[in-house]
Amino acid sequence: MRAIRRWPVVSSLGIVQILAWGSSSYLMAVLAQPIVTDTGWPLPWIVGAVSALACAGLA
Repeated sequence: MRAIRRWPVVSSLGIVQILAWGSSSYLMAVLAQPIVTDTGWPLPWIVGAVSALACAGLA
């Protein structure tokens, strides 16, 4: 693939990556309460678990 034809692919992948990270960042704001309702676990446990997974991913 020539360099001229790569920029649409790279740009598209970059935009999709930004949208994916943004939606996963706000996922707990939407799903935390339904998880609490279904499982009965305390809200800090759920949010803390997601934070721990994010920290593990960064490490």
